[in-house]
Amino acid sequence: MIDLLERAPDGWQTFEPPGHPASIHFYYGVQAGKTNTLPMGAYFAVVYSPNVYVGDESPLHPWHYSVFEVCLYQYRPDRPLERSYKALGAKRHTLSRFEVAHFVTLWAKVRKGGKDE
Repeated sequence: MIDLLERAPDGWQTFEPPGHPASIHFYYGVQAGKTNTLPMGAYFAVVYSPNVYVGDESPLHPWHYSVFEVCLYQYRPDRPLERSYKALGAKRHTLSRFEVAHFVTLWAKVRKGGKDE
């Protein structure tokens, strides 16, 4: 398990749907745009801010940490195996109030500086 309060993310990405605040994703183990360069079987983690696309009761709504494995998946029977990312549910957890405060502060630095610090 990564100590989220000690290790800086390797990258970050935002999604800003119209009428909603930005959703922030902090990546560990890979830059956001480089997930397609990881070898099969590799793991990477993402810290997500609250997700506007899911209900308030969903475990995916609050700040949370998820781990993914790079794998192959057949999306439809008539298609070949394709590169995919499997969430490892046993490794997902909701961030503590201390971790949330850390990431809110980190995001404020990113917004103020215009880059990951």
